[in-house]
Amino acid sequence: AVVEVEGGEAIPFDAVTTPSSSVLQFLAREASKPGRADAGNAWTVVSTSSFADKRPGNDAVASLGLLLADEALRLLCPHGAKLTSAVGAKMWRAAFSAETLEGWSRGA
Repeated sequence: AVVEVEGGEAIPFDAVTTPSSSVLQFLAREASKPGRADAGNAWTVVSTSSFADKRPGNDAVASLGLLLADEALRLLCPHGAKLTSAVGAKMWRAAFSAETLEGWSRGA
């Protein structure tokens, strides 16, 4: 999902992993990505695999996007951010795999 925040200039990082969240695993400031300096205060938020495993139908993706936006705001608000909008959410179904990369990461 992509969320737009107000007051994001004070956030002291451009990207962060969120191991304490059961909903989000990663947040990245859009403007920190190459060629996106004009992205304002938009943030890309990536869900955890357990959250994504819910695999909703296309009609439920928007409501899950709002849940992602709420969690992003919870994590960013201690740094002065306020949510202005949830720009959009997308379910990347190709990211789901029946196998893990565990064997690959060990060189198997």
